[in-house]
Amino acid sequence: CSSCRAGNYQGEQAKSFCSACPKGYYQSAQGQSECAKCNAGKYHTQTTQTTASSCVSCPKGYYQGEQAKSACAKCGAGKYHTQITRTNEGSCLSCPKGYYQSDQGKSECDPCNAGKYHTQVTRTSASFCVNCPANEWQDDEGSSSCKSASGCSVNAAKSACNACPKGKAGTGSCPN
Repeated sequence: CSSCRAGNYQGEQAKSFCSACPKGYYQSAQGQSECAKCNAGKYHTQTTQTTASSCVSCPKGYYQGEQAKSACAKCGAGKYHTQITRTNEGSCLSCPKGYYQSDQGKSECDPCNAGKYHTQVTRTSASFCVNCPANEWQDDEGSSSCKSASGCSVNAAKSACNACPKGKAGTGSCPN
């Protein structure tokens, strides 16, 4: 009998062949009856792997809670995370107020544009970002509120506020 090569195994007696370690597994030694599992938070997509380093960390925006997997799961829309090797869906964070994420498996959220805002977490579309109300504006992206435009002139995009022009008056002061 000859020993199975590294990356292969044979778990039964009286067999004439060795089997490749499947995706998500590896075996660094020869003559083994089983393969080792990639840890949770890691994966790999090839068979016949011979080292634990062949198991790759799940990237940012992904997680894997089980061992011996050939893929990682994506954080859902409206969520994100910024670290690798995450092992559970709970590591996916909700996009904060003023931000959204339409796609799955992302490491950041997209901000509402200037002139828009929203006040809830875990939003999945830019359509949740609404225009600032009348007499309000917002020059920052990713905002959860708008600024009062008392005494100011607001542009059509509601993203800038300017002092009232000559011939017009308003109460208060404008920051620009």
